[in-house]
Amino acid sequence: MVDRPIVITGASGFLGSALVAAVHKRGWPVIGVTRFPQERRRTSDQVTWLGWEEARHIVAESRAVFHVATSYGRNESSELMKEAIIERPLIVAQVAADRGVPFLSADTFFRILPRPYEHMRAYTDAKQVFRDRMQDIARGSIPAPFLIIYHMVGPGDRPDKGLPALIRRIVHDQGRLALTDGSQCRDFIHVNDVASAFVAVLDGIASFSCGVVDIPVGSGVLTHWRDVLIQTHQLAKSSIELGFGDIPHRFGEPDVQAADQGILSRLGWRPQYSLEDALRSMVLEVSCG
Repeated sequence: MVDRPIVITGASGFLGSALVAAVHKRGWPVIGVTRFPQERRRTSDQVTWLGWEEARHIVAESRAVFHVATSYGRNESSELMKEAIIERPLIVAQVAADRGVPFLSADTFFRILPRPYEHMRAYTDAKQVFRDRMQDIARGSIPAPFLIIYHMVGPGDRPDKGLPALIRRIVHDQGRLALTDGSQCRDFIHVNDVASAFVAVLDGIASFSCGVVDIPVGSGVLTHWRDVLIQTHQLAKSSIELGFGDIPHRFGEPDVQAADQGILSRLGWRPQYSLEDALRSMVLEVSCG
């Protein structure tokens, strides 16, 4: 008898790829949902790739949906961002609710900040709309955990994002790298630990009531950006000068608290990777790339 698959939206992305590996360790098949299934079908024999419309018809036979597809709106219109964050996922979520299939969503700590971070306002607003709509869909029908991910790091992330871009410059550039004073704090969590948190929540899904529940996913430790970059500089044996204080903080740069691991701890989950593990692998990725 073929085991029921896990449906993963955004399975080709940073977190999605880690989830594919984590799910395969459990021996479960993976259905990857993407806008471009024909392109993806040539890239892996570990995943059965489907488009969003096709995915609607497989959800009823699945073990669960891991929804991690997103759009930050950097190179896309606001309409496409809303389609990616709200409209397409809600169609799949409604099928899951109708068939009693758990629906686990990746969320961001930026959404729950006490004050909105204007730099990411459109993104977090869309995330909030999706969560509100999911509450309506899931109430009384399915558990719908929202895993609130803190600062996720590790190999395989987009090279133009914040930390990967800085690591690339630390590894390859010369001269001086202009930086803020580095006093910002973040709770850094390895992407593989985030993937294992999804599996842990699914394992414990019977302990959750129907409806939306927020589950923080972080290391529980705050680290200054300055310390992260100094450690990266040392791991890379870089000659670049770190110009702390050369540029101001971005307006509205948020203060962040460490993730409360209470819910995940009760499920038996704990991080297995250190920040140094993540930085070492990211430096190696850039050095060999």
